[in-house]
Amino acid sequence: MTPGRSTGGEEVCAPLGLVFADFLAYLQTVRRLSANTVNGYRRDLDSFLAFDKAASLQQPRQIEESHIRAWLAQGHSKGLAGSTLQRRLSALRAFFQWYGRQTGERRNPAQTVQAPRRRRKLPATLEADQVGAYLNALGDDPLLLRDLAMAELFYSSGLRLSELQAVNLGDIDGRERLLTVTGKGAKTRTVPVGDAAMQAIQRYLPERPPAKAGHEEALFL
Repeated sequence: MTPGRSTGGEEVCAPLGLVFADFLAYLQTVRRLSANTVNGYRRDLDSFLAFDKAASLQQPRQIEESHIRAWLAQGHSKGLAGSTLQRRLSALRAFFQWYGRQTGERRNPAQTVQAPRRRRKLPATLEADQVGAYLNALGDDPLLLRDLAMAELFYSSGLRLSELQAVNLGDIDGRERLLTVTGKGAKTRTVPVGDAAMQAIQRYLPERPPAKAGHEEALFL
């Protein structure tokens, strides 16, 4: 079977389902993709066929970008993950690339369609008692004292990681328990330093190792 045949000078296209079947046979026999991969393509294209029946589409050339967007929107409304929708769109793009090589049809309506973005998962956060357990578990080794001071200052003053790395010895006012922070765009702000953070820093400073040239002022080495 081929995507289309000529009769009397006029091309007659095969039904969409049969063309999909021809594409799947190509993936299996020519591309020699694994059975699992081919079955994945089959499931995605079957999904489009089910949508296709409701949209009354009969042939590949009838498919427009609006149909593909509606198909993806339907899946999105059913709660499908962004990765699943992206995979479905990739299957349809691959089909149209193959179809174009078979028929000379350069149009690929799936090429410019964007699937809904994957939902970005927020990082898991620690409970206050978990943070406390972590901080209490650190020992008296000089490296651990440094880590404790970093964690306490990070936690109590609400610093960005880059700000924590950039803290210098002269940025801390031990008497007022304040820290001058240089943030984005070289803007400075003053933030409080908690009692636990101040105590951890005071325990760390006597164990602070000699600094390498150019890093003499850095608090954390």
